[in-house]
Amino acid sequence: MMFLDSTLCEKDDLDLIKYLKLFPKMFCEVSLFKGQGYNSENDTDHFFNDEFQLLIDSVVEENKVISFSKFKESSDFKDKYNKMLSYISETSNDKTCLKWSLLHAFHFALMPFLTRYGYDFQKTSEDKLINFSKKLPQNILLPNVSNLINDYQLNTKELKLSTNVLKKHYKQ
Repeated sequence: MMFLDSTLCEKDDLDLIKYLKLFPKMFCEVSLFKGQGYNSENDTDHFFNDEFQLLIDSVVEENKVISFSKFKESSDFKDKYNKMLSYISETSNDKTCLKWSLLHAFHFALMPFLTRYGYDFQKTSEDKLINFSKKLPQNILLPNVSNLINDYQLNTKELKLSTNVLKKHYKQ
């Protein structure tokens, strides 16, 4: 019911749902590439929504996530995941491509999620965020990612900390 009527859930539950809805959007939302001259008709640096949803759906059976061994045994594993594998393997090592920027932004959204909802050992302190951000080049998609996060009204203290660290480091 929380997915249908958000007034029926606690703030923490609603934030969890917002994170879970945000994550796939980060790989499908072409507005993240605004100002980069990106051709949204070709899915070179993003995934089309329906295709991405198929990837997600293919790891769920009878409302449960399948085991890794069952996943690997899938007869069409390579066919289904070839685009995902190519996406990751084609990310430039010099950290200048849009794919790298998108993965970097996803990482800085995933860390606050794990800090809030993960195990104790998955928590990322502000010092770690700062040190990590200092080791990486500027993310050209950061303003657009911030806009997407604002659209989802995801205002957790952990996510605010993560985006503030990036904004300070990149002076945006």
